[in-house]
Amino acid sequence: MRNGRACRHNLNYWRFGDYIGIGAGAHGKLTDSSSWLVERAWRVRQPDEYLRKAGSEAAVSGRRQLLPADLLIEFMMNALRLKAGFAVELFPERTGLGEADLWAGLDELLGRGLLLHEDGIIRASESGWLFLDDVVAGLL
Repeated sequence: MRNGRACRHNLNYWRFGDYIGIGAGAHGKLTDSSSWLVERAWRVRQPDEYLRKAGSEAAVSGRRQLLPADLLIEFMMNALRLKAGFAVELFPERTGLGEADLWAGLDELLGRGLLLHEDGIIRASESGWLFLDDVVAGLL
């Protein structure tokens, strides 16, 4: 990636930002910042059925509220996709959870050298990057 040419659309996902799913099969994530409830919603998958239902609640195929354990995993699964990593303070800012919730699963991964913590930034090491799915699974 050339400097300054990052895709803002993907950066929003990877920084655990909110987004609205519009269209057949689209998924969305919205956070109620007053209660820190995070909800995922998805639309009807079949285009013809979606078009018949568009504009009504019937176009929403399902909804699910994320549990605290889901928030940790989803945040890390997305944030660790950034080679530069993420600032520790972004975790409570985007999830409503405390930093203690973040650190609970990281000590072992840091100790094994799969993650690095430098100047308030957490990122995958070179070996952690190669096994990123395993790193995230280690948080379960």
